[in-house]
Amino acid sequence: MIWFSMAALALAALYCVVRSVLDLRQKRYVGGILGLLAAAAIVTTPVPTHAVKVVLPYAPPAH
Repeated sequence: MIWFSMAALALAALYCVVRSVLDLRQKRYVGGILGLLAAAAIVTTPVPTHAVKVVLPYAPPAH
């Protein structure tokens, strides 16, 4: 299910970027800047993942 969450966040960030570009082109600077900030916040939010720890057997160095 993590791929669904990542896809949803990517679409939301893409929407924010497109909307902010449209706002900036129409000289609505506050909306454009807020859209870019929202996209940056979405993209930089850490996503928890499951870490896997692999324990390898110890081999003493050969002489």
